[in-house]
Amino acid sequence: GDGSAGTSAPDAGESIPAEDCPTEGCTLPAGHEGECVVSNGVLQPLADEGVTFEDGTLTVTAADISAVSDQIKNIVSGQSVTKIVVDTTGAIPTGAFKDNAFKNVTEIEIINAGDIETKAFDGVSNSSSITRNITIVKSGDIASQAFYRLNGAGGQLNITECGNIAADAFRYAKLSGEISIDKCGNIEPKAFDSSSANNASYTTLKIGSCGSIGDDAFKGLSSITAAEIGTITGTIEGSVFSHFSNLTSVEIGTCGDIPDNAFEYNSALTTVTIENAGNIGKTVFRSCPKVETLTITSCGDIGSQAFLGMTGLKTVTIGKCGSIG
Repeated sequence: GDGSAGTSAPDAGESIPAEDCPTEGCTLPAGHEGECVVSNGVLQPLADEGVTFEDGTLTVTAADISAVSDQIKNIVSGQSVTKIVVDTTGAIPTGAFKDNAFKNVTEIEIINAGDIETKAFDGVSNSSSITRNITIVKSGDIASQAFYRLNGAGGQLNITECGNIAADAFRYAKLSGEISIDKCGNIEPKAFDSSSANNASYTTLKIGSCGSIGDDAFKGLSSITAAEIGTITGTIEGSVFSHFSNLTSVEIGTCGDIPDNAFEYNSALTTVTIENAGNIGKTVFRSCPKVETLTITSCGDIGSQAFLGMTGLKTVTIGKCGSIG
């Protein structure tokens, strides 16, 4: 029950005997009356349905998070949550963690989940002074605006494995430091739109393996200083890494065709390394005047004026390739 009607509060973490807990107004299912605990002096239901809260950490293991949404609200009511941990076989639904209690969250850890749906974490860490890190060990697709409006002072993103990352998935998520994605599906256009933290000094982007990369996928990460991508199994669309004023180095292991203008107008870029690529498009490195070292181990044809404006080149290494336009 809810510990009302004069029931005395036990010590923190101690349950109330069923015979001492009135059933009237009880928020727990039938058969669970009496399963209450004290948290900060307030009686609350014991989390026996896949939800626990301890020392600022909310842990959700329920397979159907929607089914325990009321329980989550009851547990965090009046509390300040600093960490969210999710380990579920189901999806993380829309609005799962939309509550004022989550405005001071400094860490989101997803150990296992299905799809992360639209606005699942809408407004979490909505404080300009919060530095908040996101860790995803394994999940399904990350929907558009799944991590929408995570305003704050920045924070790292580390993904071990996930499905597709939709357009606007991290819109206004305010990221900084390291963004690491070991394995994912497609990264859709503008997936990280407006994601750089205000006044972020640097951001490194590391991707082990991914599908296709959409046009302007990383455009909102204006503070990127280094991009390292192991394998791109799909296509690269549009000018994916153009106009990054802070980008100093790009390293790509294996990819298909690199489209026209893909890396143009990067005024700070100094080093480019491409191990194995398909065709490299026209004006792909146009107006990158500070590049000193260019290494392409193997590629298809290289388009016309690919290196136009690379006036600072000191070392150029091109191994096996087709024609050079």
